[in-house]
Amino acid sequence: MVPPELAPALAAGDVNDAFVDYVLLLTKRLDYLAGKDGATPKETGSGSDTMYQSSNILACQEMKSHLTLLKQRAISKSKEYFLHTFNEMKRSKTNIQMIQKNSLSKHKFMMRFLKENAPQVAKEIRKAYIETMSRILHLLFRSYYNHMMRFHTEIASRGDVLVVDEMNLKGLFSNRVDLSKQSDAFSIGNRADILQEMEAPPLLLHIVAAEEKKLTY
Repeated sequence: MVPPELAPALAAGDVNDAFVDYVLLLTKRLDYLAGKDGATPKETGSGSDTMYQSSNILACQEMKSHLTLLKQRAISKSKEYFLHTFNEMKRSKTNIQMIQKNSLSKHKFMMRFLKENAPQVAKEIRKAYIETMSRILHLLFRSYYNHMMRFHTEIASRGDVLVVDEMNLKGLFSNRVDLSKQSDAFSIGNRADILQEMEAPPLLLHIVAAEEKKLTY
């Protein structure tokens, strides 16, 4: 039996928990009509039974055509829902994890429905999600890097070499070499500390800013 609210819910309803339940119900009904559950009519030899089963088959075929149209509508709405959600994720200051949890993971059955009934649409959505997340992660890392570089302290530049010309180390009014002018660019300093922090969590920007840290690496 197909409930009367199935058609309007799939055709014009919002994509929510109820919509997902109706898609699940639609899938079960289509599987039944396709005989996937093994429930196929059998002839008993009686003429009346054969006539009854034949009319049942005709009714099933008619019902299947209507349900197939609803399936196409469900596929279209599911695609629109996912693509709209991906566009929402691209907006600035959007909580990506909340969208993934409340809008994507929550409706994961819809993606399985698309894989089984519209593989090409499922591939298109998967590709769009990968492109969306790639763009988001690229922007996040670039923003993080640019902000962290504000606290970077340069220990060496391209002017630092192993052998220094003494003329660059002499005072303006003296021929004596002033070693204080020579930088210690080739000293390890605290740069070896990075080996102790390989498994440490990433630096948080607001903590670095609050503590006014100077980062050498």
